[in-house]
Amino acid sequence: MEVLIVDDEPDSLLSLEYMIKKEGYWVFIAHNGAEAFSIIRQELPDLLLLDVMMPQVDGYEVCSL
Repeated sequence: MEVLIVDDEPDSLLSLEYMIKKEGYWVFIAHNGAEAFSIIRQELPDLLLLDVMMPQVDGYEVCSL
């Protein structure tokens, strides 16, 4: 299973990435919504973990893909 974590807070990204990888999942990370769009188009992850409040492209916009 591939998981994409999207958050503009580096500490949150690191913590979530560590916990999810520890469980054996493949993890992609994006620092903003625009970066998430690019990864989604290329990798088609099975699950998205999104921060709602991000500058420029927020989590709701990413969900509306």
